[in-house]
Amino acid sequence: MKKTDLKETTLSRVFRYFHNKKIPVGIITAFRSDKSYKENVNRNKVLANKITSAKYGYFYVEGHWQDKSDGNKAAAKEDSIFIVGGENDNGKLKGLLKKWIRE
Repeated sequence: MKKTDLKETTLSRVFRYFHNKKIPVGIITAFRSDKSYKENVNRNKVLANKITSAKYGYFYVEGHWQDKSDGNKAAAKEDSIFIVGGENDNGKLKGLLKKWIRE
Protein backbone atom coordinates (compact mmCIF):
# COMPACT_ATOMS: atom_id res chain seq x y z
CA MET A 1 0.00 0.00 0.00
CA LYS A 2 1.45 3.32 -1.01
CA LYS A 3 1.10 5.94 1.67
CA THR A 4 1.44 9.67 1.29
CA ASP A 5 2.10 11.93 4.23
CA LEU A 6 -0.62 14.50 4.72
CA LYS A 7 1.27 17.55 3.56
CA GLU A 8 0.13 21.11 4.12
CA THR A 9 -1.21 21.32 0.54
CA THR A 10 -3.17 18.06 0.99
CA LEU A 11 -4.48 19.20 4.36
CA SER A 12 -5.63 22.46 2.75
CA ARG A 13 -7.42 20.48 0.02
CA VAL A 14 -9.10 18.23 2.61
CA PHE A 15 -10.23 21.33 4.51
CA ARG A 16 -11.75 22.74 1.30
CA TYR A 17 -13.57 19.46 0.61
CA PHE A 18 -15.12 19.46 4.08
CA HIS A 19 -16.34 23.01 3.62
CA ASN A 20 -17.75 22.55 0.10
CA LYS A 21 -21.32 21.38 0.61
CA LYS A 22 -21.62 20.46 -3.09
CA ILE A 23 -18.93 17.76 -2.96
CA PRO A 24 -19.59 14.75 -0.71
CA VAL A 25 -16.67 13.17 1.13
CA GLY A 26 -16.29 10.19 3.41
CA ILE A 27 -13.68 8.42 5.49
CA ILE A 28 -13.82 4.65 5.81
CA THR A 29 -11.54 1.76 6.71
CA ALA A 30 -11.66 -2.01 6.50
CA PHE A 31 -9.28 -2.35 9.49
CA ARG A 32 -10.55 -4.48 12.37
CA SER A 33 -8.81 -5.04 15.68
CA ASP A 34 -9.14 -8.84 15.45
CA LYS A 35 -7.17 -8.96 12.18
CA SER A 36 -3.40 -8.77 11.60
CA TYR A 37 -1.93 -5.67 9.99
CA LYS A 38 -1.29 -7.62 6.77
CA GLU A 39 -4.90 -8.87 6.67
CA ASN A 40 -6.17 -5.33 7.28
CA VAL A 41 -4.01 -3.92 4.49
CA ASN A 42 -5.45 -6.52 2.12
CA ARG A 43 -8.99 -5.70 3.29
CA ASN A 44 -8.34 -2.00 2.59
CA LYS A 45 -7.03 -2.85 -0.89
CA VAL A 46 -10.28 -4.69 -1.65
CA LEU A 47 -12.22 -1.67 -0.38
CA ALA A 48 -10.07 0.70 -2.48
CA ASN A 49 -10.89 -1.41 -5.56
CA LYS A 50 -14.59 -1.03 -4.81
CA ILE A 51 -14.15 2.74 -4.53
CA THR A 52 -12.30 2.85 -7.84
CA SER A 53 -14.94 0.66 -9.49
CA ALA A 54 -17.60 3.10 -8.30
CA LYS A 55 -15.58 5.85 -10.05
CA TYR A 56 -14.63 7.81 -6.94
CA GLY A 57 -11.27 9.35 -6.12
CA TYR A 58 -9.56 8.56 -2.84
CA PHE A 59 -6.34 8.74 -0.87
CA TYR A 60 -5.09 7.02 2.27
CA VAL A 61 -4.80 8.75 5.61
CA GLU A 62 -3.31 7.39 8.82
CA GLY A 63 -5.58 7.63 11.84
CA HIS A 64 -4.48 7.59 15.49
CA TRP A 65 -6.52 7.32 18.68
CA GLN A 66 -6.45 5.97 22.21
CA ASP A 67 -7.94 2.47 22.32
CA LYS A 68 -9.71 1.71 25.62
CA SER A 69 -11.30 -1.61 24.66
CA ASP A 70 -9.51 -3.68 27.31
CA GLY A 71 -9.84 -1.10 30.07
CA ASN A 72 -6.35 0.31 29.51
CA LYS A 73 -5.50 3.17 27.20
CA ALA A 74 -3.19 2.17 24.37
CA ALA A 75 -2.08 4.06 21.28
CA ALA A 76 -3.70 2.59 18.18
CA LYS A 77 -3.56 3.40 14.50
CA GLU A 78 -5.25 2.35 11.30
CA ASP A 79 -5.08 3.25 7.65
CA SER A 80 -8.26 4.95 6.49
CA ILE A 81 -9.45 5.94 3.06
CA PHE A 82 -10.64 9.49 2.32
CA ILE A 83 -13.16 9.35 -0.53
CA VAL A 84 -14.02 12.36 -2.66
CA GLY A 85 -17.32 12.45 -4.50
CA GLY A 86 -18.48 14.71 -7.29
CA GLU A 87 -20.99 17.51 -7.49
CA ASN A 88 -24.60 16.40 -7.97
CA ASP A 89 -23.85 13.02 -6.38
CA ASN A 90 -27.47 12.81 -5.14
CA GLY A 91 -26.57 10.64 -2.16
CA LYS A 92 -24.86 7.88 -4.14
CA LEU A 93 -21.62 8.08 -2.10
CA LYS A 94 -23.57 8.04 1.16
CA GLY A 95 -25.45 4.93 0.04
CA LEU A 96 -22.25 3.18 -1.01
CA LEU A 97 -20.57 4.04 2.31
CA LYS A 98 -23.48 2.50 4.20
CA LYS A 99 -23.28 -0.63 2.03
CA TRP A 100 -19.50 -0.97 2.45
CA ILE A 101 -19.79 -0.50 6.22
CA ARG A 102 -22.25 -3.40 6.42
CA GLU A 103 -19.91 -5.58 4.35
